[in-house]
Amino acid sequence: MNIQNLITLKAALISNGTFSTELQKELLKLLAAPIIEARNKARIKRNKLKRNSRELVAMLKDIDQNGFFCVQWFSRDCDCVEKTSFKTYTSIEAYHEEINEIGNWAEGPVYYTHVDVSNADNKSTTRDRILQAYENGNTSPYLV
Repeated sequence: MNIQNLITLKAALISNGTFSTELQKELLKLLAAPIIEARNKARIKRNKLKRNSRELVAMLKDIDQNGFFCVQWFSRDCDCVEKTSFKTYTSIEAYHEEINEIGNWAEGPVYYTHVDVSNADNKSTTRDRILQAYENGNTSPYLV
């Protein structure tokens, strides 16, 4: 139902005298929904830009102090094998090139985030969820 139909409906209900307070509240919710949705999208976009700019500043600071910065990568492939790894970069350009290449190799979700150089343990971990489900003779169903 578009806004014009809602306004027409409101006018018809007012002219009939059947426009209750509860109905007014429901109509206001329907009229305000697109505005609230647009505000939420703008807020989410603004927060993402803030986070990205904070990460970029932190990366540049690490490059200035250490000559490199560290990123933690997480990926899951189509066989439910998860891998977490740390990678160092000496330039923002190299990092962005790798992000642009994700579509060439990703088979599932991929997450990446800047990690403080002092907190990066540089240990890769792998977890095979399907193998884990059936190890030690486990035959019960396992949701992934």
